[in-house]
Amino acid sequence: MNHIHRMLRLASFSCAVGLTLATLRAQSATGSLTGVVANAATGSALEGAVVTLPSLGRQELTNPSGRYTFANVPAGSYPIEASYTGLDLVRQPVTVAAGRATTVDLDLNSNVYQLAEFTVTGEREGSAAAITRQRNAPNVKSVVSLDAFGNLANESPGELLIRLPGVTPRVTDDGDVFAVYVRGTDSQLNSVTIDGNKMATSGPLNREFRFLNVSAAFFDELEVVKAPTPDMDADSIGGAVNMKTKSTLGMKEKRRINYRIGAKWAASFWEQTPIRGKHPIHPLTSLGYQEIFNVGGGERNLGVSLGAFYSENASSYANTIRDYTFSLADPAYVYDYRTIDGYNVRTQRSGTAKVDYQLTRSTRLTFSGMINDAFESLGQSYTTRMFSGRTIAVIGANGQPTGTNAILPTFTNTLTEVRPVASSQFAVTSGTAGFFDRQRRAQLDIEQDFGRLDLDGSLSWSRSRVAQDSSAGGGGSFVSDVRSVGWRLDQSGSTEFPALTQTAGPSILDPRNYGASQYTRNNSGRRGQVYVVNGNAKYDLPLERPTSLKGGFRWRRQESAETGGDRRWNFAGPDGVVGVNPATGRNDDDLSAFLYPVERTSAYGLGPIPFAHVGTVSTHLDQNPAQWREDVYFRESDPYLGTRDVAEEVTAGYLMTRAKLGRLGVLAGVRVERTEVEGTGFARQRTRTEITDPLARVAAEFGNSRREVKGSYTDTFPGLHATYAFNQRLLGRASWSSSIGRPAFTALVPREDVNLTAQTITVNNPSLKPQYAENYDATLEYYFEPVGLLSAGVFQKDLRDFIFNDSGGVVGTGFDNGFGGDYAGYNINSQGNGGRARIRGLEVGYQQQFTFLPGWLGGLSGFANYTYLTTEGDYGGGASVSATQVQ
Repeated sequence: MNHIHRMLRLASFSCAVGLTLATLRAQSATGSLTGVVANAATGSALEGAVVTLPSLGRQELTNPSGRYTFANVPAGSYPIEASYTGLDLVRQPVTVAAGRATTVDLDLNSNVYQLAEFTVTGEREGSAAAITRQRNAPNVKSVVSLDAFGNLANESPGELLIRLPGVTPRVTDDGDVFAVYVRGTDSQLNSVTIDGNKMATSGPLNREFRFLNVSAAFFDELEVVKAPTPDMDADSIGGAVNMKTKSTLGMKEKRRINYRIGAKWAASFWEQTPIRGKHPIHPLTSLGYQEIFNVGGGERNLGVSLGAFYSENASSYANTIRDYTFSLADPAYVYDYRTIDGYNVRTQRSGTAKVDYQLTRSTRLTFSGMINDAFESLGQSYTTRMFSGRTIAVIGANGQPTGTNAILPTFTNTLTEVRPVASSQFAVTSGTAGFFDRQRRAQLDIEQDFGRLDLDGSLSWSRSRVAQDSSAGGGGSFVSDVRSVGWRLDQSGSTEFPALTQTAGPSILDPRNYGASQYTRNNSGRRGQVYVVNGNAKYDLPLERPTSLKGGFRWRRQESAETGGDRRWNFAGPDGVVGVNPATGRNDDDLSAFLYPVERTSAYGLGPIPFAHVGTVSTHLDQNPAQWREDVYFRESDPYLGTRDVAEEVTAGYLMTRAKLGRLGVLAGVRVERTEVEGTGFARQRTRTEITDPLARVAAEFGNSRREVKGSYTDTFPGLHATYAFNQRLLGRASWSSSIGRPAFTALVPREDVNLTAQTITVNNPSLKPQYAENYDATLEYYFEPVGLLSAGVFQKDLRDFIFNDSGGVVGTGFDNGFGGDYAGYNINSQGNGGRARIRGLEVGYQQQFTFLPGWLGGLSGFANYTYLTTEGDYGGGASVSATQVQ
């Protein structure tokens, strides 16, 4: 395979050199031809319209303002043509004079706009623009208009992205699109940008972009790039998602105002969780304002776009979790069974502004800004948990179980019975979330057109600050349990709604039987910032065939940090002693004041389980601090364990060429990226449980524990892309590209977590290397009217050094085991780089507007797609493993 890679690289560079050094043809007396292409019915300027001088074999695409320019046109008379998806081709004569600039504006129309006045054209225009953008692209990508699917239920961009080929969702417990996977790769391995630049993420030290906290109301289009070109960031193993904000200068009218007023209603006649049924209605509203002004003596040269959005995305869920024994034997028993009821309201309020200023005919400035607040203050969850030790009881000669092992040996794949021994417990957890994400973003773009030479650049800054503070409003989590409980889990009737029965031990329905109660308040935070500076220069060579050179640079600094500060207390009761007071022989830790029966949907068969009201617990702590005992070690150690930061700088430069050789279009080039990363964190030196004083223990474990890591590397990413127009409707694409998947930030900082109960040590790996992919794509796209597209493609990704979770290590014995002689026999969980992996796939997509249907049916659209993936790989040893083991 290596010689194939070398041949492809040689072909890429040979193509670039050959196209760049082509002989300049002699020019006669020439002039220039320019103009604007617009939709005759709406007046909107059309970006990506194809303008052709057939007799000269020359072709140009209009820019975002709908403008086209032909330089060095021989003097004379010619026909000129313009075409655009969904509109009829227009053709008219034009005369070019030597030494002069000739202006010809072209208006396109279509029969669809001759229908009744009530016909809505916004969706048609949006879809046509998106399809046009995809058709004109030099590489493999999918583009969709935000209008294409009408109103999105939660106004989240993720709801639209998952309807594109190769894109699948990562959803929350309550079913909302949290992040997206592209072509089977993890969401952290896909680049997400707004107007071409990355936005800070609210995730904890990771690269995953969370779509929940951004409104789709502010965007025009979404595009998913499957094969990156050299002028794009290379960090997109699966693909790159770009969200384009709305612009104003292309409007026909002077002013446009749009609004949406709605609400979500949880109907009482539909099955709801009890909590959701008590909060049935939540609003969703948006307001948009766009206007064009004449300033500085210009005409329609200043466009202003403002937007506001508010929504309460209420959701509820009920689910179950079963943990089976760590065994490949059949049958297997369940040792841990949980049920969860949840209710949450994700509130979002946003404001955006975008100003487009056409300073001169060839100079354009754009400023855009976003203020976005997303918070959760009503999130509630109720969890029940039945669990025991993973030990099988021994049956004695009398036919009765002996010893303290928990699981009766009569278990089957659908039935587990647990004895009321010390390791068998029942726990309830009540939680109230506190989450606030403040996002800010600003970007300045400049475009300068010098005829053959186009310059553009941008400055971008974004920030995300997350506060996870549950102290306000009495939030946090409260857990208590009942010990020595016997239980029976029967899944024979239903795996989704199994029957859970208490068979022995103190009643779990009586609040007086609960103890070991612990209350936790969150007071942690996260922050992230992204700075971007980039510039590009594109030069149209004076060749017989349309050929251009493009080069540029990009500098990006991404910062991510976490701070810890959580606290927790154990309930001691009026005597101030947790559990039994040795002086009195009594346990006065009565939880009756906190626990009350809660109607549940998922605690199947258990009855009205008593849960704590977290607000009541919080108030009691504040008013009766003497009845609580704070975990001082937890309070003092969490700022060490929860505080870490990473900064990454990527400096890149690229050079590429693009040419149109009749039906064949070619793009070739190379990108170079230099990555520098530094991080700091605290690594616990040893777990010193023998030190009883909590402050002394923290000092012993974390004294001089601050660690710094630094690293840098340089990578080269060549690429070669080709398109071929078999006819006006059928287009073929082929791409070879390369990309990188950098490690998650959380893996780059020193950290060591010891779990004494599970006997595991989780260790970060700051020396983790990036993973790389070479991508091969071949696609056929068939475009048809009215506004339709059918596509089918195959792809292959060859990955090396892919990152995987490694849990195969065991701590050795002796003082030199890396942990000062401690933790011998503990399992080590970390991350490592594997060997090679391969992803192969097939994608089929279809979309069409049915405007040819009569009456109201003409407003319908159809979308469908199918993706098939297969993966294989090894972990460096050469042995292939199954698809489910390759991440």
